[in-house]
Order: sequence, then structure tokens, then C-alpha cells
Amino acid sequence: MEKEKGKKIGLLKNLAFAPEAREDGKTSEPVEGRFRYFLATFRRNNSLLMLMNLLFIVTLLPLLALTLVLIIMGAEELSYRLHGVTELPYFLSFAGMGYGSSSDVIAAKLDMLDVYSWFFLFAGVAMFFVAIGLAGVMHVCVKFIWQDAFVTKKDNYGNDVPRVVVEFFRGIKKYWWQMLIVGVFLFVLMAGAGNAYVYFVGSIWAGTAGAGEWILVIVTSLAVLFGSVFCMFLLPMIVMYDIGFDKKMRNAAILTLQMPLQNIFLFAITALPFVLIAVVSGFFNVLIVALLLVFGCPFYCLMYANYTQYFAEKIITPVYNAQISRSKKNKKLKK
Repeated sequence: MEKEKGKKIGLLKNLAFAPEAREDGKTSEPVEGRFRYFLATFRRNNSLLMLMNLLFIVTLLPLLALTLVLIIMGAEELSYRLHGVTELPYFLSFAGMGYGSSSDVIAAKLDMLDVYSWFFLFAGVAMFFVAIGLAGVMHVCVKFIWQDAFVTKKDNYGNDVPRVVVEFFRGIKKYWWQMLIVGVFLFVLMAGAGNAYVYFVGSIWAGTAGAGEWILVIVTSLAVLFGSVFCMFLLPMIVMYDIGFDKKMRNAAILTLQMPLQNIFLFAITALPFVLIAVVSGFFNVLIVALLLVFGCPFYCLMYANYTQYFAEKIITPVYNAQISRSKKNKKLKK
């Protein structure tokens, strides 16, 4: 029985246990039905979250501009400009028309992949701006999940209304440097993993893909899965606890490894809209992108905060309280 209990605990015993960094000083209250609580919180504060999202979109502009350039100009046109091609290549020599020399289709496709390599590199750089915005968004979302004290103003009816704009910039001021470290992780995921996939596709097209390329894409996919879930935990951890950044990273890594099934489900929910964007086209593609721009960031950040709070409520806070209680008892015994 003890052995079975030890298996369940696993890496969790190595967590850094600490109190939540709430401004109102209250302790975590158990919440029944975390999913329902998340949806209710999102609906109740939707207008405030949308206001905050407008501020976040400003930090998203470099990535949006980069994406629009790729969509409007197209990979083919950008490839010609990147490689200094002044005349449109001719690909129809196989038709027997007698036009003389022609361009290699495979070589042209590989040249277009260079455009995507640069796209993922610059998109990775844009993640540093996104990370700054996430500092403000996550600060506000954690407060909503906690129902923590906000800077408020009175409305026309005398009710206290949270000033999310003020709280957004307070979050940036307080957590910007830690979020920039998250930006490094996001840069590696975007630029590193993106270029690994581009290299793999190029190898497939060129007919040179071997065991090494397949191992590369498998390892990259596992790294993307781990790195994405790790960031999903680390983003709320940065705001939720006033402990060293190394301890926040350790907690995020432990929860990533210890809860694989729940984490894969959360990752699937996060990735689904982006998979649909890659698969569908036309009106539905535009609709999904629009929904992501309007609701995406606050929805995901609130979901990650709620998910991480579940483990805080079930594991971190109870163990911390038990440690404090035990410490007080030991002090009394010594006296």
C-alpha cells in the first residue's frame, strides 16, 4: 500500500510549496467543478477581458504583420525576391512544347521553403513582444480566477468596476523580465521547431529523408509537446507565487511530467484552432482567425490560470499549510 501511494506522489514531493501571492491575503478556497467555474468566470468578465485583449493585440502586431506579408505576397513571390529571381521560371518542359530549358520544380519548391524558414525565425523574435503582453494578461486572468482584489473605479450606479487597463500595465511592470525568459522558450519553440519541420519537409521533397530526419521530427514533436505544456504551467506560476524563478520552473516541469493525460488534453484544446486553420480554407479559416484574435488570448490565459490553480488548490497550498502547521507545533514542543 505504501509503495502504491509512493508511485502516485512521484515527483510531486519535489515541488516548491509556497503561499499564493494574493493581494487580499486570503487563502485558496476549494472550487467544485473547475470547468464550470472557468466558463462562469469567462462569461462574467467577458467585456473586461476584451478590453484587456485590445492592449495585448498591440504586442501581437509584429507577428500579425509578418503573417499578413506572407499571406498577401505569397511564399512564391517572396521566394523570387529572396533569391533575386527577376524572370518567372518555366516549368513545362515535360509537356514537350519545345521551349528549351526549364526550371527544376523541386528546386523551386525548396527555395520556397527558405521563405518559411525565415518566417519562423522572425516569428520567434516576435514572441518576445508577445511575452511582454502576456505579463499583463496573465496578471489580470489570475486575479479573476482568484477573485482577488483589483484596482477599481465607481461606475454610474456606484458599483466597483475593476480597472483592467491599470492592472494590465501593473502586470507588465512586475513580471516583464520573467516573461522575457518565457519569450526565450517561445522563440525556441517557434524558430527551432518550425525550422526543424521545414527541414524535414524539404528532405521529403528532395527524396533524401532518412532515419536521422525521422528521428529529428519525432524528437522535435515531443519537445514541442513538453515545451508547450511547460509554458502553460509556467505562465500562471510566474504570477501566482512569490518565489525564485528557478522554483517556478521546477514546479512547472514537475506538473508537466506528472500529469501527462490531463496535460495532453489541455494541449489538444489549445492546438485545435491552429490545426483547423491549417486544414480548412475560405470563410471558416477567416472566422477561426477572427475568433482567436478577439477571444483567444484571454480565453487561453484564463484556462491556464484555472488549470494551474486546480493543482495549487489540491496539492501545493494544502501541503504548504500542513508544513506551516507542523512547524508551529514543533516550536511549541521545543518551548
